[in-house]
Amino acid sequence: MTKFISTPFAAAGALFAAAAVSVATVVPAGAANESFVISSIEFTDSLAYDADLTAGDDRGFVALSGGSLLWRGDSAVVTVDGMTMTDGVASTNLIGDFDGAPGDLLLTDLSTEIAYDVIGVTSGDPETLFTATDVRPVGADAEYSGAAVSLSEDLTWEGYFDENLEEDHFCSYAASGWGRIAIWDTCTGVLYDIDPVTGVVTTVTDVATDATYPDINRNSGESDTTAVGAGVLEYASGVYSIVAPGYDGVNSVAGLYRFTVSDPSVPAELVLAFDSDYDLSSFVVSPAMGAWFVHVEGEMAESEDSVGMEEALIRFGGFTSSRWTMPEEEALAETGIEAGALAGAALMSILAGVVVAARRRVRA
Repeated sequence: MTKFISTPFAAAGALFAAAAVSVATVVPAGAANESFVISSIEFTDSLAYDADLTAGDDRGFVALSGGSLLWRGDSAVVTVDGMTMTDGVASTNLIGDFDGAPGDLLLTDLSTEIAYDVIGVTSGDPETLFTATDVRPVGADAEYSGAAVSLSEDLTWEGYFDENLEEDHFCSYAASGWGRIAIWDTCTGVLYDIDPVTGVVTTVTDVATDATYPDINRNSGESDTTAVGAGVLEYASGVYSIVAPGYDGVNSVAGLYRFTVSDPSVPAELVLAFDSDYDLSSFVVSPAMGAWFVHVEGEMAESEDSVGMEEALIRFGGFTSSRWTMPEEEALAETGIEAGALAGAALMSILAGVVVAARRRVRA
């Protein structure tokens, strides 16, 4: 496979400069001052595992917990050693018979590399409405490792008809982040930033929608859950972006793109180009292992170590990220932050072009 190396994260200039107008920023819940961005990502040192043998056909997303890679198939959740991509074990604990079943929305807190299951219920037509109510940690063995935590508000999203695939899909995209996980409502333009430890939800309004990106669509062909795919959430100084597989209208997935969801004026940015027609809708990164993982069908699943695999889980090396902590008083400032805490970075002053609000609710 041809190796591609992305341009190192240019947000220190380009992304921040794009968020140039607007109003006060409220520090979100959870890891409020923790910034996380992808610095570089490339195809190196691939290892693959055929998940079809243990988990069946594609259904859910890839996630990380305790050094294991987890993936939800139709018949089981498979766990694979994240370093060696071996020793696959199937668990049926997180399996149910309806959409919104346990394990359908597995996401990762990248700061701890613990997986969380977003739990909810369907209402009305199960193809068009879902309400998330709780999150619950999942261990390396794909078993629940702690009690469910109630979200500070129930999160409801509806569905839409996908003209490309000629089928209904939910108005949602899932993302794993540093100290946070997120659900992006791509129909109404709302991002839900969730602290998985406390359940506190930060609601970011006036963000991008599917219509924001007429030339690049998020691939939704390989997930049968209440969200159409899963990527990686970046956060820096009030700017949220999601790096996700993108469909360019020609190839099923042309590459990984950065969608700056909190500033709809920023076009989708190609982060890593694929050299062929790949069919994937879920990927996650591991800062601890310096690797990134995907579930894929099609040509990528017929290359390198994965020849003949039906449902390939692939590990690539060549991943780096940047993280820094903003002083609280600067993160709260209306006029920007000092980015000197990011090694070698120059002083930057920005205005975050979003309004966010955190709400906490105590359940009876």
